[in-house]
Amino acid sequence: MAYIEGFPGHDAASHTLRRLGRLLAFAGLITGVFLLSARDWRGELAVVVPTVAVVVLFMVGSSLKLTPMAWKRLFRKHEYASLLEADRCIAQVLSALDDTHFVFHDLRLEFFHCDHLVIGPGGIFAIRRAQVGHEVRRDGARLAAADGRLAAAARKLWQVCHFLALLTEKSFKIRCMPQPLFVCPQGAAGAAGSAAEVPLVALEDLAVRISAKETAWSEDLPRRLAAFVHGRYAAR
Repeated sequence: MAYIEGFPGHDAASHTLRRLGRLLAFAGLITGVFLLSARDWRGELAVVVPTVAVVVLFMVGSSLKLTPMAWKRLFRKHEYASLLEADRCIAQVLSALDDTHFVFHDLRLEFFHCDHLVIGPGGIFAIRRAQVGHEVRRDGARLAAADGRLAAAARKLWQVCHFLALLTEKSFKIRCMPQPLFVCPQGAAGAAGSAAEVPLVALEDLAVRISAKETAWSEDLPRRLAAFVHGRYAAR
């Protein structure tokens, strides 16, 4: 069984509350600083309120990028439930990989978010769900993007991969480009394709795809990479 760090949705409630609490506290702090330093706080409200609003909007935008599921839980509950079920299906398959693989769920990497990250003998895999009928269309044995949403998601996956490539080269002196993958949890058995140069893989083929990859890595390198990711990102 693979080493598992986290599970989709396990801390969504507490994380959402912490985010909201920080936003409110920061907005209150900024407002208080402006008003206390003002000679005529009533006269400066027209400046203070827009300034605080811009700062809060910037923080909300950053939070949406790093923790998209936490916000969907608050404002799009039906969509959140559907996406969470898809992520949990992927997590169940990844958990069945052998003990040479290390799996991280809902990982925050500096300014990037990765739904599922796998480190193993075959390399590093950055994984995101792609739902057939919403983001993906199926034409026989072929899968393709249904609209522009996957193109935007692919750019984010490639950003994660390039960041990890730089990180591994700097910290471990190895050159390795992680593999981005879109995984279709339902309705894609026996089909495959790509979107924005990112492979579209059926859930049933995910474990085989990861296990079949080969690298020239030493036997202990995946463990050392996973320990580094755990210590720097997952454990905080």
